[in-house]
Amino acid sequence: SKVYYNRGNAYFKLEQYQKAIEDYTKCLALDSTDTEALNNRAVAYDKIGKKELANQDRKRLAKFFGNQSIIIPIEEINFIKFTDSLNYFSVNIPSNWKIFQKIGTDFEEVLITPENIKSDTDFYYVGIRLSFNWNMSKNYNAKTSGEIIEFWRGSVEKNANNYYNYRYLQQKLFNRGEYSGNMFETLVQYWQNSPLLQCYELALAKEDILFFGFFQAPSVQFNYFRQVFDKIIESLVLFK
Repeated sequence: SKVYYNRGNAYFKLEQYQKAIEDYTKCLALDSTDTEALNNRAVAYDKIGKKELANQDRKRLAKFFGNQSIIIPIEEINFIKFTDSLNYFSVNIPSNWKIFQKIGTDFEEVLITPENIKSDTDFYYVGIRLSFNWNMSKNYNAKTSGEIIEFWRGSVEKNANNYYNYRYLQQKLFNRGEYSGNMFETLVQYWQNSPLLQCYELALAKEDILFFGFFQAPSVQFNYFRQVFDKIIESLVLFK
């Protein structure tokens, strides 16, 4: 089946989307569980304007991750404003997503997810983890914006050493109000048989304060969730 999948990808790169669709379909006939072929066929259907067929493939894809009930057209999602309990930041989020908040001595963490989990330590495929950290100078000897971002990046890379797979896709500078930092896009696979996840990793800092967010979804569904995450990030306001 991978022969058809690889040839489909070659046609896709040449923008021969109909031929790509035919090969992805042959691949799926041999292996109906190939989520990458299913995702790529959905994108190819989008490219030739067959939105209904693209949506059918995305619904089928969602069944693999048990999240078919949340894959709805972006324009139908009702976004509401969420402000954290310390009144440090606000974001607009889908109204039916769950929120878990945790406050420590020098940090606050919020998990926002559409999945039916019971605690913020449960595994989830799709979710956003936002963290606000102060006293960075006292706790980590990182005071300036640059030092704080460097410290955060080092921590992320140290954690990534324990993952089965981790790689960068792209990065860009990011600013919001008085805060400056970076946004990275990465691929993460926590252990050998776990699904490949795609993530936005956002870090913003100003003197003595770090705000960061991880936005994750299965890589084969990221084209959809990217639109949700982009709206959330666009709405981010930092008050402190």
